[in-house]
Amino acid sequence: MTHALIVEGSMAISRAVEARLVPLGFDSFDRVWTGQQAVHAAEDHLPDLVIIGDAISGSSPEHLARLICGGQGTPVVLMTAATCALYQPTPDGISILGPFRLSEIERAVALSTQDACVKRAA
Repeated sequence: MTHALIVEGSMAISRAVEARLVPLGFDSFDRVWTGQQAVHAAEDHLPDLVIIGDAISGSSPEHLARLICGGQGTPVVLMTAATCALYQPTPDGISILGPFRLSEIERAVALSTQDACVKRAA
């Protein structure tokens, strides 16, 4: 089972992201609207990937990405209205790949899961 946490204030965008993740092998989802809900959801069920939109309340997307992936090693894709970027935890902090257009979310997810698989195998 591959689990994704989607943090987005718009239900329509959240569902659209979920629909794009299903063909990539994700079959379990938590959808939340606030930073606080995201932190609790990640604690309750560690996601394999986190998608954070820019329409969230209670936290900035960048701060939330650091909170969630900081100690867990979970890749985070940050989305805005036009682009997304991939945040990957590293021993020295967080590396950033992107931005990607939203139509390229599959590419960002592929990069995040590829890196995660390499880290888990090591």
